Amino acid sequence: MGRLKGGEPEIFMFKLDEGVVLEIPYDLARFHDFELIDEPEIVLSSEMHGRWLARGGRVPNHKQCVSRKIPLFLGGPDTIDSLESSDLSVHWHVTAQLIDKTRDLPPGTKIQNFIFED
Repeated sequence: MGRLKGGEPEIFMFKLDEGVVLEIPYDLARFHDFELIDEPEIVLSSEMHGRWLARGGRVPNHKQCVSRKIPLFLGGPDTIDSLESSDLSVHWHVTAQLIDKTRDLPPGTKIQNFIFED
């Protein structure tokens, strides 16, 4: 609520697997009524979602997400075979840490080992 555009809260789209955050230039109503309708591939990855379902993937519940086994920003492939069903909070937590720890590495840096700690 601290970032307003035209008196309405700004919308941000987190593309965790790519390690980017996009500012959406619409308020929530316009985003819902137009952007989701006009740009479903960009906003929802609707083609990949359709392929996931066609190959037997399940629709995630409110505590799950469909994520890549290896995020794109770590060199993971952008394929159906790279997807898996995940716990949403675990995915966000782990991916956010990976983004933080790899953010300043030069492109192409090999990451061979990592340790999860509490």
